[in-house]
Amino acid sequence: MDGRKLEVLYFYWVNAIDVWAYAGQGIDIKNLVPAEIESALKVHHNFIRLTIAYALLYVVIEAYEEFEFSDKKIDALLEKTDYVLNLKRLRNSVFHFQNDFPLTPKFTNFSIMEGSEVWIRDVKRAFEDFFIQNISFVGNFMNQYGCKNPDK
Repeated sequence: MDGRKLEVLYFYWVNAIDVWAYAGQGIDIKNLVPAEIESALKVHHNFIRLTIAYALLYVVIEAYEEFEFSDKKIDALLEKTDYVLNLKRLRNSVFHFQNDFPLTPKFTNFSIMEGSEVWIRDVKRAFEDFFIQNISFVGNFMNQYGCKNPDK
């Protein structure tokens, strides 16, 4: 396995997972907005963060395919091309200007696909396992500090 390509892939992975980790954390907006919309705005912020994390995870998939890596679990998940295509379209809508944003099919199709939340969680897990197996410091860190994937 090409170590440089693995480093690049890992860089994109860390970006995606870092944003994912913050997706469920609230932001302090008390006294910044009217109380009647505070709850809805918090949900909106969490959704946007998760959407950005999903878009960044597509970049990981794109690099994985470009570098021609192979892993049984990841490859099986990526064979579900409808999910991959709609995730790519989501990424494009998030990171490229859309005149009719936000409720375009590019932005919404992935999220409303049946099973998309399970599929993307499984992709995240599969990449985590891939890095634990292929980059020794990742596995060592996880073992040393007793880190567990909260999605497992």
